[in-house]
Amino acid sequence: MPDPLVVLPPIAPGLEGLDILTFARDPRLMNFQPWPAQEVILRALYALPMPPELLPLWHQMTESPLPYVPRRYSDVYLILGRQSGKNCMTTVVAGYECICRDYASLLPGHRFAQCVVVATRLEQVRDEFISRLALDLQGSEALAPCLVQYDNKPEPGRRTSNKDQLVFISRSLIRGMPCSAKAVRGGTGFLAIFDEACHFSRELGSVRGDMEVYRAVRPSMRIFRKANLAREISITTPQAKEGVVYEAYALRDERREWQLTMRVPTWVMDPEWSWPAMKTEQEKDPLGFAIEYGAEFAEQISGAFTREEVDGVFDRERPESLPPVPGRAYFGAIDPAFTSDRFGIGVAHRGTGSATEGGACPPGSVSVIADHLEALAPPKGGAVQLEKVLERMKFLQARYGVRRWQTDQYAGEPIAQAARSAGLYVEVQPWGAGYKRTIYSTFFSLVKQRQFRAAWSAVLDRELIRLQVRQSPGGASVGHPAGAGETDDLADVCAVLSHVCTSQPSAPRRSWEVRPL
Repeated sequence: MPDPLVVLPPIAPGLEGLDILTFARDPRLMNFQPWPAQEVILRALYALPMPPELLPLWHQMTESPLPYVPRRYSDVYLILGRQSGKNCMTTVVAGYECICRDYASLLPGHRFAQCVVVATRLEQVRDEFISRLALDLQGSEALAPCLVQYDNKPEPGRRTSNKDQLVFISRSLIRGMPCSAKAVRGGTGFLAIFDEACHFSRELGSVRGDMEVYRAVRPSMRIFRKANLAREISITTPQAKEGVVYEAYALRDERREWQLTMRVPTWVMDPEWSWPAMKTEQEKDPLGFAIEYGAEFAEQISGAFTREEVDGVFDRERPESLPPVPGRAYFGAIDPAFTSDRFGIGVAHRGTGSATEGGACPPGSVSVIADHLEALAPPKGGAVQLEKVLERMKFLQARYGVRRWQTDQYAGEPIAQAARSAGLYVEVQPWGAGYKRTIYSTFFSLVKQRQFRAAWSAVLDRELIRLQVRQSPGGASVGHPAGAGETDDLADVCAVLSHVCTSQPSAPRRSWEVRPL
């Protein structure tokens, strides 16, 4: 039996007796007005009474007809769709715990009690949690004095940070960490927030990588667990039916006394959800939509490639761009991006496995050699300009004699028209689910047989190792996890080049000569 709950008094002057909802809503404090579903979560976290009008939401979110009973939960699993306000809720909870509770009084000497925020990447914690909370606290006259250490100065209007922790006058601190079993060890914690926990294993490249992270964090909470004060909050979009979060979800009925489990789609969380606006998104990728927005676990999600297969793609000795060979047929592909994403560009040819074309491919086999790959990065706060893209394409066409460029339908026609006026032929290919499966099937086959070769690229390396195959009764789909900053710019380019090169005759249609640069 756990020890009785120890109630700690608030320590910040003028904040005595505040509950979490007052702390969140008060314009002088956090000024966060929760949606009804967010209010249900906050009330359940702090054993507050549930108004009758919110009880239907409680039953829907917990997937249970049992009545609401206020209790303290030591383990919380919030499985939510994308854009559900996850960071808004967790920053409010972390700020409330560090400002309105004196956890450090239970520690000897002048030790600090810490709230650990673990995410897939350290940059994600910095930008989406540490900086967000710091700006909110600094914007409040009542709460700013509670924050004693945060010397990062973000640009006005931007929530960016290079700091990993916030320190409070209560001798509590919030520390951001990546999902690494080595990084999260140490300290004495009262609260652990696991952000996007379903994606830990894939990020670490380990089958039970998520469990390794949980095991490394939990011993640091022993002192507060003895006083029944420690709490774990896992808040994530779902992935496959495996891992710590899915196991907790499957056992939710047996653990109801101490574990709070909610699985909530985005349209339940967000009262402003618009089905007409999201219809196209659902049609493009029904399975991905069900996972990302519907908060449904997939039957099976696996990595597209092993580490060994990805390493087999790269020739680390060759230059980034191979010199052109007269008479060889070259093909190009682009992956457009006019937001903050990279703009992918690639040129490749069909090889025969000779030593001059990769060396690792079986002699005489059909291979695809990526002569040139690049991802144009957008300027800070802007997007890649089409003029810059066209200049690079014209340069590569002049160098390699590219026959044609292929792009998907995303802004395809405007790009094609601009390219044709610049003397480039761009073919627009609609990217339906069937076409994507076709090109990636070819690409997968080439990679697994070590018949796709390219110069090493940090961007492509990360994209390939993070690429996922989602299996379901409706078929398989290819994509990347939902972690912030994930892209598929060069992976898509490689898949298109694989399909285009292998579907063409081996003999070139015409001869050409190398132009001097």
